[in-house]
Order: sequence, then structure tokens, then C-alpha cells
Amino acid sequence: MRHSRRRSAAFVLCAVALVAGCSVDGSPVRGPVDLDTGPYLSRQSSALTQATTEVDWAQVRGVRLADHLVFARDIDPVLAELKLPTQPLARAENLATVAVGAADTPAAKSFEYGFTVSAGTEDGDTSVNYSLVKFTDDAAARDAVTQFVVPLLRKDEYTRVAELTRIAGLPADSRAVHQTSTYGAETTIGLSAVGPYLIHTWAQSDKAKDRAWTERAVLAGYEKQKPLVDAIPPESTDRNPDPTGLMRGNVAPEEDGDPLQHSVLGQRGAAVLFDDGPGAFAMLRKAGVTAVAIGDTWAYLTAGESQARGLRDSLIAEFTSGIGRKEPSPRDLPSAACAENSDRFSCSVAVGKHVGTAMGATLVEAQQKVSAQYTFLSKM
Repeated sequence: MRHSRRRSAAFVLCAVALVAGCSVDGSPVRGPVDLDTGPYLSRQSSALTQATTEVDWAQVRGVRLADHLVFARDIDPVLAELKLPTQPLARAENLATVAVGAADTPAAKSFEYGFTVSAGTEDGDTSVNYSLVKFTDDAAARDAVTQFVVPLLRKDEYTRVAELTRIAGLPADSRAVHQTSTYGAETTIGLSAVGPYLIHTWAQSDKAKDRAWTERAVLAGYEKQKPLVDAIPPESTDRNPDPTGLMRGNVAPEEDGDPLQHSVLGQRGAAVLFDDGPGAFAMLRKAGVTAVAIGDTWAYLTAGESQARGLRDSLIAEFTSGIGRKEPSPRDLPSAACAENSDRFSCSVAVGKHVGTAMGATLVEAQQKVSAQYTFLSKM
């Protein structure tokens, strides 16, 4: 009986100290669930607040506009790597990404919001930057076309040629500029108005010095983007950037500065941020993704539990494509999958109909972040 009483006391102790765990004789051991969250459990992202300032509202509208953007690989499949700047445009000063000097034109006063994307080949020889910008009305967008082109025609110490050109297939009221740098790089910029929107495409061929390719890219940028602009529905007036509270499923960044942090995107808008936009769009559509929140980690809201598990597996498969390899799951979190590719590490976990994805410079960092995410998402 004494022995039985000692065993009972030990089991009571175990029940009280479940996290630490203990053996049958009462000595401490690691418990059945002991997630290693490192320093990240204290860094849960806060819920986003309703946009009250005009800049905040422009940021929300710019992020939403990403759902109506062309994918870089649809302009040309060689544009296989996303680059910077890729971000919403919330201030008139951001128009410098569209055209040097654009922010100083009268048309800039009619700017409302926009989104810009950059992509290119891995070696940087061929690249594009394209933007969709919303103005107050149709006339303001047309004014932007004629005014933004003026500073593009100015020569400087880096530009040997800067001249207007015609590209067959662009509307008659569009403008196109051809530039040749002092070292021979060929660049073409196209500007077209579609209703209150400005479609802008900048294309450069550096080492190849292929002017014909830059003109084809500008034309493709317009032809692929215009149907998406024509299909834009009436704009939502809801200033809540995160109605589902998905951002709370993320680890918060240590520092702000990335214009995409604290953003919640739709299905297509999130796919724009992948190197393979069309492939990512198909993957997110299959999972029924309705929202993607970006912090230091990414959180996805899918159509259901099976779709979440499928997305987790697809994200890891996409990350490991090529030279990547699978890595061990985090401690006590076998439902998470991890991988390494080119000395970068990623882990993804499915939690109900949510998916969390974390990146890290080391495997441990990615594992700890996704373990913290698992904790956050489990409470949603």
C-alpha cells in the first residue's frame, strides 16, 4: 500500500506539472508537448486597426489593387525572380518608382494609390518594373501619361539616348520612351491610361542590349494588364484591412520598414509576391485561400482543414524545387514540414483551416518561428 501511495503522489505531481513532465517516480523529464518557440512567443502580431489617415487608407487600397495585377511571368517567362521594389504605393512621392520626376508633375496631385512590381532574370541581365496607379478620374490618368513622359526624355550623364518611340499595339494616346545608357543598356518605358488607372511598364535589357525584347515586354505588360483593369469591380469602402483578424496568427517583425509588412492580401495579390506567380495562383486557388497576412511570418486562411494540409505540403514542395531538401520537423510539432534551399530555411504548419509559414537564416530559427505561429493559430 505504501508503494501504491507513492505512485499516486507521483502521478498527482505529473498532472500539476504537465509542461515540465515527470517520470513515474516523480523525477522531472520533458513533457509530451514541449514546443521550442525561442524568443518568438512574445512577438505575436497585433490586430490591424482600421485605416483612419489618408496615407493608411491609400496603403490599404494599394494592397487591394495587387489582386488585379498581371504576373511577371505572364509578361515573359524569363522574368523568373521577384525583385525590389515590389510594394504598394501610398504617397505621391512613391511615383518615383514609375518615372523619375513624376512626383514633381501637376498630375501627381491627383494620385490616389497604386502597386508596383519588379522582376527579372537571376543574373539581372533582363528586368522589368511595372505599376498600376489609380488617379482621381480618367482625365487625371491621361494627364499623368503626358506629364510623366517629359522627365523620361531628359538626358543625363548615364543616358546617351532618350527619345519618344512608337510601339505597334499600344493605344494612340499612350506614350513610349526609348533610352540607351552610356554603356549600351536598352530600356523602353510605356505609359497608358485606362479609365482612372495608369498602366506603366519599364523593361531593360542590360548585357544583351536587346531593344526589341524591351519593346515586346512593354507591349505585353499593357496587353496582359488591361483586361484585369477592365474587370476591376466597384471599390470597397471598408477601411478594415483585416476583417478576419488573420494578422494575429503571425510573428511580428522586429523592425518596421518593409512596405508589405502588416498587409493582408487576397488570393491573386499574394500570388504576385511569389517568383512563380501563375503557379502560386493555382496553388492558392486550389486551397481556397481567401486571405494572406504578412508579418515576419506569413499566415494563410484556406477553405478547410484538408485544403490547409494540402497548401502546407505545396508550399514546402515549391520551396524545395530544384536543389532544396527536406529538413526535420520542429520539436514536438510533427505536423509542421521544414526544408532548406540555398542556405535558407522554411517551415510550414497547418492548424485547422489556417497555414503558417516561417523563414529563417537557420533551421532552428524557422522551427522556432513556426512553433510560435502554431500556438497563435491554435487560438484563432
